[in-house]
Amino acid sequence: MFGKAQWFRPSRGAKGIVPATWQGWAYTAAWGGVVAFPAAALAANVGLFQSLIWLAASGGMWFVDVMQVRRDMNPSPAASSPSSTPAVDENVLYIGDDETTDRLATQHFEMQLRK
Repeated sequence: MFGKAQWFRPSRGAKGIVPATWQGWAYTAAWGGVVAFPAAALAANVGLFQSLIWLAASGGMWFVDVMQVRRDMNPSPAASSPSSTPAVDENVLYIGDDETTDRLATQHFEMQLRK
């Protein structure tokens, strides 16, 4: 979403991230402000319930963004290592001796010859 994997490094003990560049620190400070300042203003002026709703919603979005950054830091092994067989696309019908017939159960097919 907003953060980039280059701005962070993995934390030592948990599955979190730690800022490694000034952009990472700016990202962390900006998200902290987006979460904390409106929550404090809502708690002071409107009520605690609305403040808790804001904390849950904005904190959840921050969590999703951090998990996306963490996923970008550790791409899946299948995506990073080249293999001898091409990647299998679920929307393509492959015809060959090594394929099983259960792949024929989808509604839309693109024909592709695999060598």
